[in-house]
Amino acid sequence: MRRNYVSLIAALVVVGSVAFAADSALAKSKVLRLAATLPPDASPLVTLTEAAAKIKAATKGELEIQIFPSSQLGGQREFTEGVSMGTIDMCLIANGALESFEPRWAAYSLPFIFNNADHVYAYWDSALNKKMLDDFRTQKGMRGMAMFTEGEFRTVWTGPKAIRKFEDFKGVKLRVPEIPIYIDIFTALGANATPMPFGDVYTGLQTSVVDGLELAATSIILNNLTEVLKYNTKTMHIASPMVVLINEDVFQSLTPEQQKIVTDAINEASAKDRVNSRTNATNNDEVLKKRGLEIIELSPEDIKKIRTVIQPVIDKYTKGVFTGDYLDQIRALGK
Repeated sequence: MRRNYVSLIAALVVVGSVAFAADSALAKSKVLRLAATLPPDASPLVTLTEAAAKIKAATKGELEIQIFPSSQLGGQREFTEGVSMGTIDMCLIANGALESFEPRWAAYSLPFIFNNADHVYAYWDSALNKKMLDDFRTQKGMRGMAMFTEGEFRTVWTGPKAIRKFEDFKGVKLRVPEIPIYIDIFTALGANATPMPFGDVYTGLQTSVVDGLELAATSIILNNLTEVLKYNTKTMHIASPMVVLINEDVFQSLTPEQQKIVTDAINEASAKDRVNSRTNATNNDEVLKKRGLEIIELSPEDIKKIRTVIQPVIDKYTKGVFTGDYLDQIRALGK
């Protein structure tokens, strides 16, 4: 009887020790929430999900990143404010949503500044951008960790008339978002910029209320607008990259080893997304060709003309933001 009692006590001690060890491990673990508007199958979230698994494994479960896709934690404004205040640890967010916090983020959204995706990457990796990121971190308490490119470049699409050169923009009725800079861009090019809700675009093209629109290829394809379009002119007029932000206090709460693990994993995710972005662009072009659209490349001479007439628009929206030859330095990175 006494032996059984001693055995029971020993068993309870073992169970208690295991439970205490588990509780201790749980207490040591840190969970960071990463908010996003994109669906889980979007390339940036696929690569970031892989990164989260690597981070958990490399830290032996002491650090975990939980991803909340599809706007589960709100919209992009809420994300930025949340990361700023520390109520959200991390987010994946479009650069345009950051302009009210740091006007220099607007460089990514300026028309006809970048030649292609490689040019955007070159700016992200440049000393110019690193200085902006340092200022953003020290002044706003948010660290920009890596760039992702799900947003694609916006290009021009038309039905009845092809835009093959600069002069072809004249008089074309182009649907644009109800955003002033978009109206100003295409008015400067000589088009009839026509603000219109996106839900009305398909019918507007069918009934010739508009001749075309500007948009990224994926949206054109997913919304079956290829049924009422014939031409895609590769203007590449606005880039729409996204960035992973983390609250700086949260980042500093990690050990130096954890900081390196997180930074390396997210940079690796960004590199994979860059590859995916190129593949997606190629696949989109193949889909467009199969659906009967003609893809048109503008000549360097026409791009030069466009950049000349668009400069007053850029000046209007960057007054007091960029000093000296800042934008010329960005342009030079694409040469």
